[in-house]
Amino acid sequence: MRRGVKISFQKISRLALTTVVLIIVSGTALSTAGPRPMCASPAFYPSSPISLYDQVQTFSRPCAVRLSGKPLTLIVPSEAYIFVGALLGQAYTVVSDSRFDRIVILGYDESANPATVYSGPDLVTPMGGNPVDNALCAQLLRISPANLTDADPKACLPKSIEIQLPFLQKHFPRVPVVPIGIDGLDPEASLDLGNLCLLYTSDAADEEDSVDLGG
Repeated sequence: MRRGVKISFQKISRLALTTVVLIIVSGTALSTAGPRPMCASPAFYPSSPISLYDQVQTFSRPCAVRLSGKPLTLIVPSEAYIFVGALLGQAYTVVSDSRFDRIVILGYDESANPATVYSGPDLVTPMGGNPVDNALCAQLLRISPANLTDADPKACLPKSIEIQLPFLQKHFPRVPVVPIGIDGLDPEASLDLGNLCLLYTSDAADEEDSVDLGG
């Protein structure tokens, strides 16, 4: 499983339209600040709460795929719902029976240099909000200062990460998240970041699955 995850991280810098969702079990510490600005709506998903909920419900249809263990990673597409909504719905429906304490999201971020942690305020869409696990954000920043920078609390969340949130809010409401934007990571830095995140999955069972719906 670890080898498979490492291979996925080697591909991150080339997957501009793919978001990697790492689902991690551990403790959390949350932010009490106001919500971070969101900039993907309405171009990527509806700005109306009712319309957004209806779309997410429609896309989250029952899926015949069954996992043999608890998933550790999801690799999903990152584009407007009109193009990838059905794939996103399928991916999150497949893992929706699992339960997690926190979720790490790695997504393409043109402003990252080369990787940015979006700590601080909650992540709020028209469907609701996800708190940010700032304890893990701070820990990652301390462990790997050369690879990670901390985003301005007023900066918009990368669209590749933002479009995942409504599906997380449906299937994993109020589960804390760790959003990390990436751009241009070389293979060594990708492995370093992947291994840092894996430090927090050391209690995960070997039979856990990786689901790739990124195309």
